[in-house]
Amino acid sequence: MRTLLALAAAATLAAPATAQVFGFERVWKTGGFANPESVLYVPGLDAFLVSSINEGVPLDEDGDGFISLLSLEGDIVTSRFAEGLDGPKGMAATGDRLYVSDINDLVEIDLATGEVLARYAVEGAQFLNDVTIGPDGTVLVSDSRTGRIHALEGGAMTVWMEGEPLARGLNGLMAEDDRLLALVGDVLWAIDWQTREASEVANGFGGGDGLVPDGRGGYVLTQWPGRIFHLDAEGEVTVISDTRLMGINSADPGYAPQAGLFAIPTFFDNGVLAFRWAQ
Repeated sequence: MRTLLALAAAATLAAPATAQVFGFERVWKTGGFANPESVLYVPGLDAFLVSSINEGVPLDEDGDGFISLLSLEGDIVTSRFAEGLDGPKGMAATGDRLYVSDINDLVEIDLATGEVLARYAVEGAQFLNDVTIGPDGTVLVSDSRTGRIHALEGGAMTVWMEGEPLARGLNGLMAEDDRLLALVGDVLWAIDWQTREASEVANGFGGGDGLVPDGRGGYVLTQWPGRIFHLDAEGEVTVISDTRLMGINSADPGYAPQAGLFAIPTFFDNGVLAFRWAQ
């Protein structure tokens, strides 16, 4: 597989709103967050949710983490939609429930009120990270330190998968009808729902963070230090943004399909950057 590198990192999606880079254009950027780690589009709200770790480090159990509600126009609707979390990271929603990874707990939140309804302790967890929901409704959460995928089934947490290749830097998860995609270090893997067998989809992500569909049969993926990748339907990987030298991170992305918006939290830069396919 061939990886195409950006020739001018300074002219990336961090550039003015009219800039176009590899078929994408910036739409808006919103500040005012506090170490935002993950963005999730929720159809029922027609808005993005943004998880902020806030002060301290991602593993501090300090209770100051929160989730904000962000409109598709880039306006913060509610800065503290849900709060009282420690280090909220990945999120996934189904029906009227939101599930958030919170260091060593999976937290269930009411999407109507932002109220924390339940905390599911994950035995042996060290760094719970991304969350996704399988086609059968099973909630899955990755642990980047232990290389395990845990599942919430019947109100209890179990180990859904562990071992190779997950031990090489497990992070982002994305459920599809016929497979689970797992971003592990440099490689994107496809895991069969029934057999748990993993096959390589693409590589070249250098410690990837999260991924979302691109609306055209491919994917947009991020690398936390500041790179954003596009993986097209033919398997070609392109670096569409590189802001590492600017200190602008690229954490766990969100995607609003009807609006065609991709939203990337920039962590230490305390913002969310939105872009779309160039017209």
